Amino acid sequence: RHLHHNTLKVLTRKTMALETNELILRRRCASLEEQVEESSAKCMTAEKTAVEVETELKGRLLYLEEWKHAASERLERLQSALDNSRSTAEYNIVARELDALRDDYLELLSREADLRYQVAKDKHAPKLLLETRQKYAALGLELDQVKHQLEEQKGLTAHAQETAATLTAQLGGGGDAGAGIKGPMEKLWRELGEKAAEVARLTVAHANAEKKLGVAEGHALEREAAMTAAQAAEERAREEVKTTSKQLEQLRHELTRVQNSFEGGLPKEQTEKLQERARRLEEERNGYRAERDRYRDIADQAQEQTKQVLALRESHAEELNDARKRATELEATSDDHLIIGKLQRQLITTKTSYRAFVRKYESAVARARRKEITSRQLQEALDSKGNALNSVLEERRLQINALRKALSDLTGRLLVGDAALLAAKQDKAKGEGKGKDWALDLAMGTATTVIQQLPKQLEDLSALNQKCEAELAAAETELAKREERLKLMEVDAESYTALNNELTSAALRDRSSGEIAKRLVALSEELRSTKLQLVQSRRQLSTIRDEKRHAETLLATRDEKIIDLEEAKIEAETRALFVGGAGASLQSSKELLSQVGGVGASAASFKKEVPLELFPADVASQAAGLPPIVGG
Repeated sequence: RHLHHNTLKVLTRKTMALETNELILRRRCASLEEQVEESSAKCMTAEKTAVEVETELKGRLLYLEEWKHAASERLERLQSALDNSRSTAEYNIVARELDALRDDYLELLSREADLRYQVAKDKHAPKLLLETRQKYAALGLELDQVKHQLEEQKGLTAHAQETAATLTAQLGGGGDAGAGIKGPMEKLWRELGEKAAEVARLTVAHANAEKKLGVAEGHALEREAAMTAAQAAEERAREEVKTTSKQLEQLRHELTRVQNSFEGGLPKEQTEKLQERARRLEEERNGYRAERDRYRDIADQAQEQTKQVLALRESHAEELNDARKRATELEATSDDHLIIGKLQRQLITTKTSYRAFVRKYESAVARARRKEITSRQLQEALDSKGNALNSVLEERRLQINALRKALSDLTGRLLVGDAALLAAKQDKAKGEGKGKDWALDLAMGTATTVIQQLPKQLEDLSALNQKCEAELAAAETELAKREERLKLMEVDAESYTALNNELTSAALRDRSSGEIAKRLVALSEELRSTKLQLVQSRRQLSTIRDEKRHAETLLATRDEKIIDLEEAKIEAETRALFVGGAGASLQSSKELLSQVGGVGASAASFKKEVPLELFPADVASQAAGLPPIVGG
């Protein structure tokens, strides 16, 4: 019995030890299961974050690829432009050579002009010399003639003197003979006086001719001397010009050579500035070298400190692992320690999640603000386009109403149908066919005018329809973009809501984290405001959809009007081709105008509103004298 009692004690102690070990292992298993769950949650969160980061990086890479493609195309364009271009130095050299050639060309042109002027000036010199020589020869011939005449007159004078002396002697010898000779004697003396006067005149003419000949000889000598001097001066000037031109050309080439050799050089002031800047940069470089050496020392110290920090980190990691092991062992000792460890892990997880949530929330708020700004800009652009579209539609509506009113006025002022036939019969019975002719011409002219204006109006309406369709397509594209952005914002909001709910539940489980709960409440309020903004965006989208439907309705109505006008035009053209007679013409005009517009007023307002210059002269004169005609 005593043996059984000892055995029972041993078994009891073993049972208690096994129960204690089982309880410890159960606690360890619960702690490990909780740690595994936390690790799984962290892995899921890390995977989501990795997916988000991957998506963001893919978008960023796509943007960078597009930017790279655009930059590559621009570089290719710039490279092609650079290949087709030349350097500034080469351009300056060629420009200087071109300027030198241009100066040489201008100098040659100047020399050519001077030579042409001198040649033109000297071209008349031989002619003047020839004229002078001819004048000299003419004066010499005239002088010889005067000399010959003078000799003849002198001979005649001597003969007359001899005859006079003989007659005088005879006159002195006898009375009757002297009386008979007195008459011839007087005549001879008169002739002698005339000859003497002629001799004196010829002597004066001879003296004048000799004087002119001397003057002409002097002029000829002066001109020959002046010509010789001018030729000599011209030769000297040409030699001087050639020498100066050669020197100038040499100096110009030397200047071009120096400029080309020192291409890119700067003036003295700029050179001094560059030298001063070079000295300052040299000093800065020396200072930067000193700073580099100092930073190298700091980097070496930082490297040593980094090694120490890494060693401390490793030791801290080891201590953390030891602390985790001790915490696990401590959690296994009692249920209170297990609950405390669980709460501590939840608190750490909550803090980590809260920090991640704060970062994500701030980035989401920034993205939401950017999207809101973009949405506002797009909304403003869409509103401006909508206002422009509405103004255009209103303008076209007013034009269509005015056109309808004008057509209705025209249809009201014309005699159509039975009234036109009755008026035609009455006019024919009375012998007055003016009303019929006027009504017929007026109806045909009005119908023709309306038919001619219909294609232009249809073209305007078609252009307006195309413009409206283009604007509607742009609005639909913008609406699709906004819907896509709204969906993305809704997805972000849902993810943030789920994260907020998780954090809220974690904070509620942890009653000691009051500040975290307050912060989560504030974040919830901000999230609620974000949701309100999303609701406003949805309302704006619904408004845009309503405007879109309204625009589509207006376009459909306009299309129906265009189709009606086209059908009316085709029917009017067909009737205009096949109609025969006044009544049929008036009836077709009435049907055409009734399809386009309503019924009008009277012919008095017709004369005031529609100018008579649009109709022929006889129709206008008849219409001006007719009484008002009531429409049928």
